[in-house]
Amino acid sequence: MAKDERLMVRVTREQLDLFKDAADLQGQTVSDFAVTTLIAKAHDVMAEQRVFRVSGERWEELLARLDERPTVRPNLADALRMHSKRVSQ
Repeated sequence: MAKDERLMVRVTREQLDLFKDAADLQGQTVSDFAVTTLIAKAHDVMAEQRVFRVSGERWEELLARLDERPTVRPNLADALRMHSKRVSQ
């Protein structure tokens, strides 16, 4: 973000008071509190899209499937060959 870019949000008086109180408890300005809180939340949201959790039974099933030999699908193999030829030209 460029130095002169600003993010402006509208909040109620009650929300602002809550943010001020929380920022004070953290020894931060409201702006610093808002930025660090938004960064932490953004990291959490991004991690949720990259990490998934499975139960022990489902984990074992996943590992078993990963260990299986891949199924050769002739039409897919042909399509990949054709694509490779077109891309390399």
